[in-house]
Amino acid sequence: MSSDAVELTGEELAGLGPLARIAWQAWAEDAPTALSLMPDPRAHFSMLEREAEMEEDRIVPQLQGPDQPGESTIEKAGRIRAAQSRAREMVIAEMLRPPHQLQDPEDEDLDRRDVEAFTTGISYYLLPWVTTAPDPVEDPDLWEEYQDRLVEKLDAQDQERTRQQRRQQERQALIARARVYLGLSD
Repeated sequence: MSSDAVELTGEELAGLGPLARIAWQAWAEDAPTALSLMPDPRAHFSMLEREAEMEEDRIVPQLQGPDQPGESTIEKAGRIRAAQSRAREMVIAEMLRPPHQLQDPEDEDLDRRDVEAFTTGISYYLLPWVTTAPDPVEDPDLWEEYQDRLVEKLDAQDQERTRQQRRQQERQALIARARVYLGLSD
């Protein structure tokens, strides 16, 4: 789930049925980039709701099965209700969630970055009293430690630049997939 999850307003949801609301919320949480590209989200989710309701109506009879000999009215009502609930769960899972290829990547780097920032910070500020490079002749151990920390800092900066470039490429690819899915490609 993206950290950019959108909070929906009552105005956006007004007039939408329950399945359209569920779909909109799922897309807002899992695929905010694709949602932001939709020219008319209300129409998209209303259509998705109609399709989901039709599919739900189609599969309920299959799930409820035939009447059972000696089945009481309460047992039959329970079986039908269970089939309706299962059908609802199925259409929500299969039809209302955004396709995997349109979901924004989770920001699993947050925890890793916190750890890296802490450990890099410790390494970087390990020698806070050093305002200029130490003299390699006077203190070769301090010089070596200083050089190691500089190399670590430069490596960390390069790795972060590479990560940012990869994320930008992944985002551009996600936008391209969403545009194709939504029929917006040129």
